[in-house]
Amino acid sequence: MRINTTGAYSGVGLELVAEDGHVRIGDPVEGSPAARAGVRAGDRLVSVDGDAVDAQDLDAITRRLRGRAGTVVKLVVEREGVAAPLGFELKRGQVQVHTVRGELLEPGYGYVRLEHFSDHTMPELERVVRRLAAEAGGRLQGLVLDLRNNPGGVLEAGVDVADAFLDRGVIVSASGRAVDAEFTMRAAPGDLLEGAKLTLLVNAGSASASEIVAGALRDNRRATIVGRTTYGKGSVQTVMPLSGGRALKITTPRYYTPSGESINEKGVRPDVVVPRDLVKLEPASLATGGTRHAASDPEVAIALGTLKGEPRELLVGSPATPTAAAAGSVPDRTQAAAKPEPVAP
Repeated sequence: MRINTTGAYSGVGLELVAEDGHVRIGDPVEGSPAARAGVRAGDRLVSVDGDAVDAQDLDAITRRLRGRAGTVVKLVVEREGVAAPLGFELKRGQVQVHTVRGELLEPGYGYVRLEHFSDHTMPELERVVRRLAAEAGGRLQGLVLDLRNNPGGVLEAGVDVADAFLDRGVIVSASGRAVDAEFTMRAAPGDLLEGAKLTLLVNAGSASASEIVAGALRDNRRATIVGRTTYGKGSVQTVMPLSGGRALKITTPRYYTPSGESINEKGVRPDVVVPRDLVKLEPASLATGGTRHAASDPEVAIALGTLKGEPRELLVGSPATPTAAAAGSVPDRTQAAAKPEPVAP
């Protein structure tokens, strides 16, 4: 929970994915011990400190890879095209988890994926969007913001992301029994896209702060929502620190979209619905070795077509009735686990 909130931990900077009985390595975190040592995306992790790894227990591997900064861990990996296994001796260090990645889909049109919401999400988003704008010649014509399978995270980070694309209006309001559970958050002037068009990609794994963003941008008529109905988490949890590194997480207020609706157990319905039979691939991730870019994702193609104003009959989907949004932290209902989340040791 602390790693998801702060966006940092002490380890080697690898993303691990269980695949076909093996443990595959995604992109090493930029600047991390693993990246500096030459560990590559696509390598298969064989052992940690001489012990073989079990693809059925990524949590155990993660615990072995993390540790106090300055301590050493030894890895053995197999690499395609290299006959003998490769050994690496890595010194653990502080790793900054990147929650935002982006690329240009075509001239003038950008794609940004948000993995989750942490304290560092907003500054990362600003850097990525400005880089894409520079690559597009100074200004983007449109942006696809991908929140699929984003479970949420820090409330304030979600509010800041919505605010980044709004000049005015309510972002979210909340109601609870305690006095401090009653509040309304509003957008400040300034649009990161300078009015350029925006589409949001969501699915059943988009929850909590993701739904706050979706509800705020749709109710303020700033973005078109594409995909499938979101998870439906309309409440927020407050984390109360206890002794010994423990904490108590309790549900406090309920959230409402700018239109005043609660999406609890209902979710945010998209404006353009993508049928399930079209979605044969998982959401594009630039963190899994660059094996598949966003442009090859059929849902991204629909979102791009929406940005460019293509007629609805040419898009695979139909208009849906507007609903609402919400936020908080990681969802508790089982349907959010649409796919196994990669672990970042």
